[in-house]
Amino acid sequence: MRASDLYFANIIRYAAKVLNIPPVDFYRKAGSMEALQLAPAQPPALVVGENNDAYRETNQRLAVFNVGRMMAYARPERFLARVYPGADLRNLLFGICLVFNRSLQHSGEPREVERWLGVFERLPQTALRRLQAPAQSCYTALTQGTALQDYQTGVELTALRAGLVACGDLSAALAGASRADGGAAVIPVQRRAQELVRFATSLSYLRLRKAIGGALVAQEGQ
Repeated sequence: MRASDLYFANIIRYAAKVLNIPPVDFYRKAGSMEALQLAPAQPPALVVGENNDAYRETNQRLAVFNVGRMMAYARPERFLARVYPGADLRNLLFGICLVFNRSLQHSGEPREVERWLGVFERLPQTALRRLQAPAQSCYTALTQGTALQDYQTGVELTALRAGLVACGDLSAALAGASRADGGAAVIPVQRRAQELVRFATSLSYLRLRKAIGGALVAQEGQ
């Protein structure tokens, strides 16, 4: 194992322990610039190109933020929002809904919804029966209000907060958030920063840091 692989693997183990998330597998893509990603695997795995800044990051706290944020998506309730961001998740969910009623109207991309419909129709009947009730309630949420967008935004903000909890350094978290990709939802950098600062100064965050035994990082000169 290369020294950089060992360093990155240790970062993953540390973030997993702090966030109480089972460690995930890690794969380095040789000669690649691919950004740090959560691979749609079972179990979930992190993938990064060896020439990407996330893999070469020498600032340990920033590296922990990046990994902690990405690992937060591995939770079952957040996984699909990361792997299928934005309109992709809407298309997938409409595909499930149409399995049970092909006459339903939808605002998804017709070709993509049809593709997902074909995927879900091939599932065993026992699995489809378990999906029927959730699909019916899902359709209502998809067609009324902003429930899906709110969920996707919530997933992204939760991941940013998880990165902050993991690294324990607001400055590193702000730097990481400013460079991070869109994630589960596209949130302007200014709002990302505002949400992180609001969370970092909350009682909930202080309690979390105390519970995990993590000391707050004080910047020099403060």
